[in-house]
Amino acid sequence: MSDLELSYVIPFKDWGLRRIGLAVESARASLGGIPGEVIVSDYGSEFEGEELDHFRSYLESRGAVYVRTETDGVWSRSRALNAGMAVARGRVLVAADADMVVPPDCLQRTAEIIGADPNLASSTAASTFLPTGGTRRSRTGASTGRRCVASRPCGPGGGWD
Repeated sequence: MSDLELSYVIPFKDWGLRRIGLAVESARASLGGIPGEVIVSDYGSEFEGEELDHFRSYLESRGAVYVRTETDGVWSRSRALNAGMAVARGRVLVAADADMVVPPDCLQRTAEIIGADPNLASSTAASTFLPTGGTRRSRTGASTGRRCVASRPCGPGGGWD
């Protein structure tokens, strides 16, 4: 069993560096005092060579684990999440979107609540999103948003869709 309390997985394809960087930085800060990881699962982005190296270095310098999956060019959020979850080591798994900014201490509190009762799960879309123009906006409702579960039930044969 890992000593990490939480793994936060951000799937994406061809997002701008600034926007994905903000998502990573907010997630890292939201971990508060708990041990956790932020995994960026790049599913088929068109970055190559020096541009790919720069992208990877930028994310890793902000504490992210970078996972790249080569594809035939077709985007699949569920496959991107599965690639990220395959390397996740946390006791609590959180699936996110690449344009989400996580409120302070949100992930720490999520790990505390779900870690205390592994039978719990959470699904929420209450977040701050970053549209292309860069203006932050909040949204609450039923959409993909964040999904959080204990890692125990997501073993072999499990997956995210």
